[in-house]
Amino acid sequence: MKKYLSYLAVIVLSLFLATCAPATGPSDGQVDQPNPTNPINIIADDEIHTVGRISYIDVKVVDSKGSPIPNVGVRFFFQFPGDGNWYPVVDELTDQTVVMTDANGIAKIAVLPNMQVMNQNFRAYISEPIQVERYFRVTFKRPNWLFLIWMCADNDQTNDLEGFGLGDRLEMLNTNQNVSVFALWDGKKMGPAGQNTCS
Repeated sequence: MKKYLSYLAVIVLSLFLATCAPATGPSDGQVDQPNPTNPINIIADDEIHTVGRISYIDVKVVDSKGSPIPNVGVRFFFQFPGDGNWYPVVDELTDQTVVMTDANGIAKIAVLPNMQVMNQNFRAYISEPIQVERYFRVTFKRPNWLFLIWMCADNDQTNDLEGFGLGDRLEMLNTNQNVSVFALWDGKKMGPAGQNTCS
């Protein structure tokens, strides 16, 4: 009788663990590896990006010999920690959800992280010509400093300040890995029909 109960306890425990395990996605400490038997493979590494900066999440698409494949559409998805569901990644600069691989087989999508997340699950997916997916992780670390700057480059009718504003903007681009800057730009040459816009 005791032996029977022991077997029953093992079966119940196994079913419980199987129910609690995630249905899809990589397990802790493991990233999917490409399958050399597939005609198309996605190569993805874990990445680290900084909160408050436009950065690119990228993967590489290769054939069975490791040669890059251009002009392949790739979709990116992320797993939201709050509910565990997967959501499409939308390019912050183009609003696209499908990005094409370049001549080197690289597909990259722009993101603008706004919060610190450790080891967030991501998935790259190809639907044509065959279905291929690859899981990897991305960490978004917070910067030491975050600044919001308003640059009004068209407020002086006698002096053109736009050139100086552009110089300041270029100077701020990724000058320090510990600092993130949001710059709102108001210039003369931006926007339709001469209207000034911010970016």
